[in-house]
Amino acid sequence: MSDATPGPVEEFPDVEEAPDGQPLVAVFFAVAAIIAGTIFMPVPPLEGAFARIVAVGVGTVAAAILWGVAWFATIRHSSLGWKLGSFALIWLAGVVTLDRCIDRSYRAMKNEMGAVSDIKLDPEGRPALPEKTGNLGPITSMLSGFFKATNDDMIKTESQIGELNLEILNDAYRTQADPSVVEDCERADKGKPLVRDFAKRQTKRAADLKAQAEAMWLPEADKEALLKTVAQHSGANRLTEQAEIQAKMFDEWRIRCTILQRGKWKAWGPIFQFTSPSDLAEMRVAAERHTALRIEYNALFGKALREVNALNMGLRMP
Repeated sequence: MSDATPGPVEEFPDVEEAPDGQPLVAVFFAVAAIIAGTIFMPVPPLEGAFARIVAVGVGTVAAAILWGVAWFATIRHSSLGWKLGSFALIWLAGVVTLDRCIDRSYRAMKNEMGAVSDIKLDPEGRPALPEKTGNLGPITSMLSGFFKATNDDMIKTESQIGELNLEILNDAYRTQADPSVVEDCERADKGKPLVRDFAKRQTKRAADLKAQAEAMWLPEADKEALLKTVAQHSGANRLTEQAEIQAKMFDEWRIRCTILQRGKWKAWGPIFQFTSPSDLAEMRVAAERHTALRIEYNALFGKALREVNALNMGLRMP
């Protein structure tokens, strides 16, 4: 039987003491988590020194949290150098990534404000973003939604007013061919609640739009510019006046209808030939008042257009 002495037994260090905690893998997943967070979480549009302070502060907190998780998972098995180095890498990645995202968010916001400066008013005073703009982000999405709701409501209201068929009173031939409007002059009164109710709904939409704009996290100067835009394009500063002018127009429609209801006229094509001088005089006065109201109503949009153009020029300034 051999009495050979066995060789030395190799001793392995405890796992916890082995410098193989795979810190690079931990750093990779931590950086991936930071990038994913900046993609799926909203990043405020900030600028200047404050943006850098936020990037460093939030980046440091995020790096500390992720490094802490990674430390318990694997980095605690690494050497001291890797422990410190992994934190430095995660911290640097967090600060740089967040700084770039804040800058990108700020530039995107500025692009949106540029798109807002291209808002146009159509001949009826409807505001709309240019078709080429699309929805660049939260600002243009908010405004586009507001404009769509406003335009849809305007179309519906105008359709309801059109169903009253009051425009027929401008044409003697059509009025003679279809006397139903002249026989029911009270229908003119139905137009007043339509325009006043629209003004109330639009006032509510304007208030909601303002609240959304105020809730946005924007630099103070940009938020102030956005709120001015919201106030101007929502029409909140002219809704009541606009509705009351339209209501007066319906009063004039009723007066004109009442004059025609007397039947002291003949149709000469589209022209009313009155057989009563007093009715002719009344109709001329009513027509003049209606024209004056129309001019006043259109002047509101002319003023709004000038204000919008002035506001847009201000938004384009650096």
